This record gives sequence, structure tokens and C-alpha cells, in this order.
Amino acid sequence: QRGRDAYARIGILPTFTGVACHDAYESYLGYECPHALCNAHLLRELTAVAEGIGQSWATDLLAVLREAHHRRKRSGRLSPRSQRAIRRRYRHLVRVGRMANPFVVGKTPVSRNGRIRRTPAQRLLLRLADHEDDYLRFLTDPAIPFDNNLAERDLRMSKVQQKVSGCFRTHLGAQSFCSIRAY
Repeated sequence: QRGRDAYARIGILPTFTGVACHDAYESYLGYECPHALCNAHLLRELTAVAEGIGQSWATDLLAVLREAHHRRKRSGRLSPRSQRAIRRRYRHLVRVGRMANPFVVGKTPVSRNGRIRRTPAQRLLLRLADHEDDYLRFLTDPAIPFDNNLAERDLRMSKVQQKVSGCFRTHLGAQSFCSIRAY
């Protein structure tokens, strides 16, 4: 499960002091550690907005993020001037997206729990604005990856094993599986 109860039982996130690189799942963001949001997940969301709705701001932001990733991979570290330029372009495109997807007060439908309903593009734009530093943390810290794909690949085999067999039958079996996978 993914949620506060599961994280508390596992005991990692409540005491974690590093930078948590993840997919912007809401319950992760509640922890006080610094966050680095996965740009591979973001690229998929931007592609959906660009292709599904046909909004050019999403296509342009895809290009900005891909260029930033390529430049960071090539040079290892971006100059402060380059970082500022990328942030300017990011912010500009978020503003363009907000204009293309206005938040109309009073005319937006409300869900049963009282929350204002937002389109996927509006929810994405809010997250892009609220978590700019987390999405762009890879620009300023060379230890932060562009995405969390490596971590997901490392966990994928154990998740596949759980799905195939339904679970690990014993704690010892799970430990044995993890020991073997560690090689």
C-alpha cells in the first residue's frame, strides 16, 4: 500500500533525512524532507496534455525539460545563468498554461467533498507552480537525478514477484528473495 499508515509501518519516510525523489504522490509530499519530483513522470503528463488536449505550452515545456536534462547530462553542472534561464522559461510556460486553462471562480463545479473540480491540465499546472523547486532540483544539485527510474527499476522485480505469486509466503522467503536480488 501507499499511504501514511504503510510509511509509518515501514519506518523509512518518517525519519528520512535525505532528498526524496518520487512521482509527486500526495502522501509523500507531507513529509518534511526535501523532495525531488520525477521528471519522467512529468514528461508523460505533459505529453498527455500536449497530445490529448493539443496545448502548445505543454509541448514547449517538454522541450525545455529535455534540453535542461541533456545539458545537465553533458556538462554535469549548469551555470547559475543557465539555471535562471531555464527557470524563466519554465515559469513563463506555466503562466501561458494557466491562461489557456483559466480557474474560473464561482463557475467551476464542486465535488461531493467540497473540493473544486479541476481538469488534469489545471491540476498539473498547480503542481508545476507549487513544486517548481522540486521539479528543477536536478539543476542545482548534481547528486539529484532527473528522474527516479533507477529506483523504480530496482524495485520492479520484487513487485513483479509479489504480483505473480500474490505475496511472499513467509518472511524468510521474502528475505531470501531480497538477498538473491541484492547480487
